[in-house]
Amino acid sequence: SSSSTTTTAQDEQELEQIKSIARRDASFLLIAAIAAVIFSWMELNAGNIEYRGINSDARLLSSPNNSYQIIDAGYIATTPLYNFLKENRDWNDFFALINTVVGVFAPFLYIAWQTFWVGDYVPAFKYLFISAMRSMCGWCTFLPPDPSYLMSFKDFPDIIQCLQKDCGDVETAQVNPF
Repeated sequence: SSSSTTTTAQDEQELEQIKSIARRDASFLLIAAIAAVIFSWMELNAGNIEYRGINSDARLLSSPNNSYQIIDAGYIATTPLYNFLKENRDWNDFFALINTVVGVFAPFLYIAWQTFWVGDYVPAFKYLFISAMRSMCGWCTFLPPDPSYLMSFKDFPDIIQCLQKDCGDVETAQVNPF
């Protein structure tokens, strides 16, 4: 009789522990989903200056004229690669996809494994914080994109934005701001 009471108490304790873990995971998923919706909205609307209360004349202030003639060694060194990618947009898309897979989705898989398999929420909260800061800083410091930027719908965050809206032709599409 004593051993059955102990087993029942242990079973109840294990059940409470499982419920606690399930509540923690469900709460995290809810918070992460809400944050993802907010960050997605901010990125989808980052180029819409009307949300910031800025009139359209502000775009005239951002002229690409470089009157100081600053020498950029990185620009000079990568000009042949830029010209190649500009002429071969499929290669540009390929490298953009590699950048997205290696730079975004691979770390995301690690974070998901750490969070849900190991139970360590630190990487997930760090990622959420970084995403929040990236979205807020991008929102508050919007600059017009450089006209020479080679956009690819396979690069992050464009790949996510193009899942949510029709992006059209990459050659004529408006460059996403960040």
